[in-house]
Amino acid sequence: MWRRIPRATECSNSLMFATSALLRGLEQVEDVPTSTSRKPTGLHRGPGRRQTSPKEAGEYQFIKKWDLQMKEQWDDLEPFKGIPKPKKQFGNEATEIIWPYTLLMERLIKVHPFTKSIYVYYPQHALSPQGAAAMETAKQFSRRSLIPLTFHNSQCYVETEMLLEHSDTPWIVVHCLDGRSEILPIRVAADAVDNITASEDNLLRDVVQIASKLGSSVVDPVACTRMLHERPLQNQYLRINYQWYGDTPEQRMAHLVKWDFDTQDVMPKVERRAKAVLDWMSFDGNLPNHQSVKMNVAREGKRLQTGKSSGGVKSFFNSAGSRSNARHSRFGGTSGTNS
Repeated sequence: MWRRIPRATECSNSLMFATSALLRGLEQVEDVPTSTSRKPTGLHRGPGRRQTSPKEAGEYQFIKKWDLQMKEQWDDLEPFKGIPKPKKQFGNEATEIIWPYTLLMERLIKVHPFTKSIYVYYPQHALSPQGAAAMETAKQFSRRSLIPLTFHNSQCYVETEMLLEHSDTPWIVVHCLDGRSEILPIRVAADAVDNITASEDNLLRDVVQIASKLGSSVVDPVACTRMLHERPLQNQYLRINYQWYGDTPEQRMAHLVKWDFDTQDVMPKVERRAKAVLDWMSFDGNLPNHQSVKMNVAREGKRLQTGKSSGGVKSFFNSAGSRSNARHSRFGGTSGTNS
């Protein structure tokens, strides 16, 4: 019996991520009208149309996206059309998934910097229960660990291939920058057939140990370091959804401490710094009081004396609700010549 080959969209729910908000900068939803037939309301009267507000633009984009999805013309991969496409082969579906940035940051996997590439090979069919467990371990390792590994180690290329054959022993090939490599056969003990997660954790630990052993036994570290710095990025094909962290590296690193700074950039910009210092010292600096302060002090003193006063003759209308008084200003002085 031939088993149906799983597609990239049939992976676990933890790897799939449906974008709820619209991705900006898409040509599919770029066609938003610049103006609407909405008439201005309230005090802003006048003929003509008004420009589209951001809320209305979002509504237009939502309707356009829904319309394209109903006609099966919506392309989820349009934001990633500028990056190289991953290698399409059986078993390598994890490279075609749009990975959420949170999931990549949660699975922090670091290998030796001299690790060149990691290849995973597993069969399509197994011959025994232990072989089936080893096959599932290799499949889960390639789906859960390889993409975070190449995301955090940009010099390491990862690839998975499902061989259309019957076998009981998947294997992993770890390559070093100096040309050496080591093959790691994947075998699962008889008592650990049901615990695939523990087998995958042990496999990841073995891969990291092999990479450390290969990297630490390099004969010429200087040449390998030069090759490492000259090696192009091997994870450019990753499709990442930077959810709320920002689209640029500066926005994503906003929470980190910036050690190399410019002195003028980090100088605090204080409004009225002399006044702030005087307030901190609780000292008025022998500065004259404002006229409103004098008026408030006089009003408060008179209120404490009489107990029932509501303001004098000149300051009766100087409340917050009567700011359009043409005779007296709100701050005690007189405005104009009618004093």
